[in-house]
Amino acid sequence: MGSFNLNIGIYRNTFLPPSETFIYDQLINLENSKVKVITRELKYENYFDFRNLDIITLIEKEESPLIKKFKKLMFTLSTSSKKMEKSVKENDIELIHAHFGVDSIYALKLAKNNNIPLITTFHGYDITRLPKFTFFPISYMIYYFYINQLKLKGDLFIAVSNHIKTRLENAGFPKEKILIHHIGINVNEIPFKEERHNKEITFLAVGRLTEKKGTIYLIRAFEKLYYTQKNIKLIIIGDGPLKEDLVNFTDNLKSKAKIEFRGLLKHSDVIKEMLNADIFCFPSVTATDGDQEGLGMVQLEAAATGMPVIAFDSGGIKDGIIDGVTGFLIDEKDVNTFSEKMNILTTNKKLREEMGRKGRNNIEENFDIKKQTRILEKIYEENLKK
Repeated sequence: MGSFNLNIGIYRNTFLPPSETFIYDQLINLENSKVKVITRELKYENYFDFRNLDIITLIEKEESPLIKKFKKLMFTLSTSSKKMEKSVKENDIELIHAHFGVDSIYALKLAKNNNIPLITTFHGYDITRLPKFTFFPISYMIYYFYINQLKLKGDLFIAVSNHIKTRLENAGFPKEKILIHHIGINVNEIPFKEERHNKEITFLAVGRLTEKKGTIYLIRAFEKLYYTQKNIKLIIIGDGPLKEDLVNFTDNLKSKAKIEFRGLLKHSDVIKEMLNADIFCFPSVTATDGDQEGLGMVQLEAAATGMPVIAFDSGGIKDGIIDGVTGFLIDEKDVNTFSEKMNILTTNKKLREEMGRKGRNNIEENFDIKKQTRILEKIYEENLKK
């Protein structure tokens, strides 16, 4: 990879939840940077390959469960650690990039006590559902009380979509410190399949079965479509607290035999399902607590395989879809129009393929993680010159 010009710390309180492959993919694509992962605790080693990562961690694996809990609580309450501050200095880290606003509160002292810049990426819930006062998790409460310090002392705030940028501005973050930057996906690792010859037109949805994902509206739209189109199928991948309710709801529908709940699948298996489906559905909505999609990486992956995408115009979703060109954007919870767009694509194979091609082109041009990470490293360099 050659010599490194930058010495960067990537911060996440817990490194790394399985749903955050986008953070892992971004950091391993940093070519001009020597990267140190900085974290309170290391988890999910079996899900990611951590062997080639340099990691600074507060909680050591060999410590007793009681010690781990104590250290986690003290760090969460104090928002600082002398051990971690010392490690940042000893490793000559020049800049810290924290993911999620909540986590950035804990990176703030690490950066400022070492007189280095702090960049924060906001992904969604951290500025749509939060900040708000709550006793649990404790880190959310800390975020509520310390967010104004972050606004004042943070050096740059990256929004993953135009919508997140607007939410940051509305929350009082300085406009001159906000920048839109899409993380992107590994486009070259996702096959493109232009022609699909399924006996049944297959709709696919992928995501946790929560209120925000809006799966109930997709099922209703599919049921409506089934009254006129019998040669269709809906596959739902994911698990979550609403699964039982959704299955029970489906059991009472005429289309129940055409709806499959596949549960959780490995990422590689999700891509295979994308290549076997015809149309991707992304029915996310604004949840009761205000939570919204920051962008939705799964829609980018679906488009990269050559599928048109039908989605509600919620949160930052629109950044990934060119309405009428790569798919359709519909007003939130408008089941009738969602079903109409499903029908249009069901009956028009040529349009499905045309939208699929243009969708792939859009992802290659605007969401290729290698291109986007080169841009990110330029952002790092610019902030180090200030």
